[in-house]
Amino acid sequence: RTHSHTQPWKLGSAPLFAAGACTPVMSAMQSIRYLLDKRQFSLLHLLQLTCTMLAGHWLLWGPCDLRECARLLEEDLQLLCTSVRSEGVRRFLQPAAAETPIGFPPQCSAPLPPLPEYAVDIAHRPMAGLGEMRVVPGSNKWGVPMANSTLQINGKTLTFDDILFGYDLIFENLALFSHTSWFGVSTQQDPSDAFQLASLIWKEQPDLLIEIGTNTGGGAIFYATVMREYNPDSLVVTIDPKDPGKDWAAAVNQGCASCRDVRCTKIWHSKHVRFFQGRASDPGVVAQVERVAPNFRKVMVMHDGSHAYADVLQDLRIQVMLPLAK
Repeated sequence: RTHSHTQPWKLGSAPLFAAGACTPVMSAMQSIRYLLDKRQFSLLHLLQLTCTMLAGHWLLWGPCDLRECARLLEEDLQLLCTSVRSEGVRRFLQPAAAETPIGFPPQCSAPLPPLPEYAVDIAHRPMAGLGEMRVVPGSNKWGVPMANSTLQINGKTLTFDDILFGYDLIFENLALFSHTSWFGVSTQQDPSDAFQLASLIWKEQPDLLIEIGTNTGGGAIFYATVMREYNPDSLVVTIDPKDPGKDWAAAVNQGCASCRDVRCTKIWHSKHVRFFQGRASDPGVVAQVERVAPNFRKVMVMHDGSHAYADVLQDLRIQVMLPLAK
């Protein structure tokens, strides 16, 4: 029987009926689903109806003529094809929608502008005359730019270093890091730090980011979100000895109560994120990184695991030198 539709109807990505015919070409699982889930006339009904008709014919008139059987089957098949054209089945068997291409403006194809050299010191000028501010160029021994610049606040003169260090103490002591999230997953990042890291990744555009210290995984999916925008095949390899479902801050009652497990996000299970459980210096973890790193041209290593001097030094010696050696 010819089918009136020139484009095959599809169930997922597999065609249900071949173009120009009503011959079922469903997979076994799709056939079972179609037979069991749909109330419309189906192949199961066809089989039941045919068997009933043959049994009745046998009882009333004896063995049937094969040509007559073929005619009956042809009529039943026509009924099946008609049911496929019904509105209910039509909605179920929607053709696969074509993805609409994005119309980028021409300037998006232009090469990126050259990167500026990284500044070792900055000295911004005040944009507005708010408060009494005195800008003093130069960094202190901690690398804080304009550290000795001053600002009058409530009759008190504070240096930029005082303000920044005080904010850092407040952020850490009050566990404000547990109030930042990405896709509902705790990131444990200061918002300013997160944006600067995103800017750094965008400027450098690594193809592979090796993150040492996963914790809840919020940082990994945040970085992966940035990287997949400029490279659809980019990857974040994130390494931690503990399960990402366990937050170290939650263990001391300072976790994010409203956040969810990173494994509940789609991007965690995508090709853009891979989790290696273990220490960055473990031979098994190193072997996994050795298999992955050669597939990427530009590699960045970010360390936020153990903050002990010996651990940081050992991890960086292994994970930084490994991609360079490849």
